[in-house]
Amino acid sequence: MGPHYLKTNGHRMLEIPVTTIPLLRIPFHLSYLMYLGQKSRKLMRAYFVLALSLCRTTGTPPSFLLHPLDFLDVGEAPELAFFPAMSIPWQEKLEIADEVLTLLASRYTLLPMSIPWQEKLEIADEVLTLLASRYTLLPMSSFAEYITKRGLPSLVVEREGESA
Repeated sequence: MGPHYLKTNGHRMLEIPVTTIPLLRIPFHLSYLMYLGQKSRKLMRAYFVLALSLCRTTGTPPSFLLHPLDFLDVGEAPELAFFPAMSIPWQEKLEIADEVLTLLASRYTLLPMSIPWQEKLEIADEVLTLLASRYTLLPMSSFAEYITKRGLPSLVVEREGESA
C-alpha cells in the first residue's frame, strides 16, 4: 500500500506507510537493522540488501523510517533500556546509520519527507497549512534539531527511474 489519504473529523490527512520487504512483509527500518547489526553486521547488510533488491524487483519505492531511539543509547534514556538495540552506544548507532544510509543512497535518491509526496500527490499548500496548524508534524522540531546536530537529516526515499 502506498501513500494515501485518511479522512478524520472531516479533514484529510496524508499517510505514508513504512515499507516492508516485498513478498515477505517484514519491516526493514533502521531500528530492525540496528538490532540485527548488534548481532552481526554481515547479517544486517544481507538483510538490507535483500530488502532493497526485492523493492527494486517489485517496483516498490522504499519509505525508510528513522526512529528517535535509533540515535539514543541507554545512557541518554535509561528508562527506555528495554527497547531493542538501546545497549548500542549512540556513536556506534551513528556508524550503523551511516553505513545503512550510504547503501540506501547508492541505490536511491534520498529526499526530505516534504518533497516527493507533495509533488506526486499534488497536495495543496492549504492542506499542509491546515495540518500544520492542527497537528504536530514529524519530525518534531526538537528531534529534528537533535538529529541535525549529529548530521543526519530526516529522510524518505524515492525510487530512481533507472534500473540497477
